[in-house]
Amino acid sequence: VNGILGAYSGQAFTPLLSFDPTNTGSGAPRPDIVGDPNRAGPVAANPTCVAPTQIHTLTAWYNPCAFMVPPSIDGVQTATRFGDAGRGILRGPRSTNVDLSLFKDFQIREHTLLQFRTEVFNLFNHPQFGLPNMTTDVQGAGSITGTNGSSRQIQFALKLSF
Repeated sequence: VNGILGAYSGQAFTPLLSFDPTNTGSGAPRPDIVGDPNRAGPVAANPTCVAPTQIHTLTAWYNPCAFMVPPSIDGVQTATRFGDAGRGILRGPRSTNVDLSLFKDFQIREHTLLQFRTEVFNLFNHPQFGLPNMTTDVQGAGSITGTNGSSRQIQFALKLSF
């Protein structure tokens, strides 16, 4: 009998914006953080945003209302500063996985051995959810739409040693 247990606390990820408000071509810039992304409900600094009533679900892993586009520097939305949200400040879903294998040897002759083995991957068939949508200023921000890994798989094998 062999077994492998894998337990993961959740991958860190960074909130992003869907556009570059700094006009620097820097890629996906970060927003300003104005509330607690791990708390459901409205955020006082972002009153027009419709906040989820519950978080750490597949439809709302974090509260996207805790993030805003940085304000403009010159009063016109052509040049803004970089956001103050840090890298890796959010955590994705936890995951656990158990793999199991069973082996049985049968002695056929003095120098001949037949081994039967069963291997089960993801024994308890736990879903391994992917990271949520990291883009905070779009519809569906914070929702999880994919999985990592696969469902339970079982394989059998025969091995003849002579």
